[in-house]
Order: sequence, then C-alpha cells, then structure tokens
Amino acid sequence: MGQRILAILGLIGALVTLPAAAYELPMLKQPSWHELSPQQRQILAPLAAEWDQMEAVRRKKWVGIAGRYPHMTAEEQTRIQYQMREWIRLSPQQRIVAREKYKALRNAPADQRANIREQWLRYQGLPGEEKLRLQEEAARQKEEARKQAHEKAKRATSVLSAKVAKPGYPVAPIQQAPAPVSTLTPKPVAPAETTPAHPKEP
Repeated sequence: MGQRILAILGLIGALVTLPAAAYELPMLKQPSWHELSPQQRQILAPLAAEWDQMEAVRRKKWVGIAGRYPHMTAEEQTRIQYQMREWIRLSPQQRIVAREKYKALRNAPADQRANIREQWLRYQGLPGEEKLRLQEEAARQKEEARKQAHEKAKRATSVLSAKVAKPGYPVAPIQQAPAPVSTLTPKPVAPAETTPAHPKEP
C-alpha cells in the first residue's frame, strides 16, 4: 500500500513538473488507439489496453506528453514510462485521489510546487534499498495512524457507554400519564321537616 501511495505522489510530482503546454491543448476529438501514429503507440504502449476506454481529457494529456517525449532527456523519458506503468496499476479509487491531489497542486503557490518537484527528484535519485525503506516507513506510519484512529473511536464509545451505565447518572424522568379526572355529582338532600315557630294550642 505504501508503494501505491508513493506511486501516486510520484505521478503528481511529475505532472507538476510538466509545462502548461503539455496539458493545455485545444479540446479536439481525441484519437483512438489505432488512429495514433506508430511513434505515439510506441511511446504510450503501457496505456494500450485501456486507451479506447479512457476519457478524452486524459487522452489529450497523454498525446501532449507523447509530442514532447522525443525532446525529453533520457531520465525524463524513463520517468514518464514508469508513471504510465504505475498509473495502469492503480485502482479506480486511487486514480481519483491522484487526480484530486493533482488539481489541488496545480492551484498551489509556485514555491510549493517547486518544493514537491525537488522532493520527487531527490526521491528518484535514491538507491533502490533506500526507496524500499521509505516505502515501508510510509506504510508503517499509515498503519499506526489507522490504529490510533480506531483506538480513539473505541475509547469514545467506551466512555459514552460507561456514562449511560453508571449508577446515579441523571436520567430523564419517565413521563407518567395524568390520573383521570372524575366529576362528582352531589347527592340530592331530602328536605328537612320544619317546626312552626308558634305551635297551635289545643
């Protein structure tokens, strides 16, 4: 996985080194594989298997690179061939990541692009053993970051569970239905016998 990440970064770094003319070509119908010249097919051979399924903008970029290829140094040509082979090996998701990073770098300040270019050229000059060590280190760091994120999520879940299960932890009171209201009807009172104030004499 670390090697794939470095391949993506390498592809981005190399694309940043290309002049604007390499990818700012007129939007014309892009040729199919059989419409390419023999020289173009030889240069772009690593892309042959998926060329006709490639979107027009990607074909346009590679046709532009093929046009510049004969004027490149031997080191640049080797780098382009390496990038094409690595691009073919990337998964669709990895290609999306590479394109997004490339777009972000195109809009980055010139000094940042120069710094990435310098790092890539320095990496390319390293011996194979050192490149392998760096790839393994990148893979190890990624795995550690993944484990730390997993542990952090696990701790957060444990804390939340402990708070909920803790005795005496305030819980929202249960709403009880109000007692039914009954209306009492008063009983009728029998009229009392009245005694005359002055009884009759016999």
